[in-house]
Amino acid sequence: MQIRHEHIRPFPKILRENILSIIDYKIKGSSILDIFAGSGVCCIESLHKGARKASMIEINKDIAKKLYNTANKKKVINYIKK
Repeated sequence: MQIRHEHIRPFPKILRENILSIIDYKIKGSSILDIFAGSGVCCIESLHKGARKASMIEINKDIAKKLYNTANKKKVINYIKK
């Protein structure tokens, strides 16, 4: 998943994978909060790993709209609090 915008600095994939693997056993059934969501990839991956719901906070309205559209395409929109 990739959202392009001049104000997004991508969270390095290797770092994201390491963090998610460390907390993997706690993700299933949990609620996720992603502050400065950017691409939203952490929340979406957490939902695919079994998180119950995810909340993303993004101050930039253009990016937030793209996040919403991406979550809709990935079929996880019902688990994301707008």
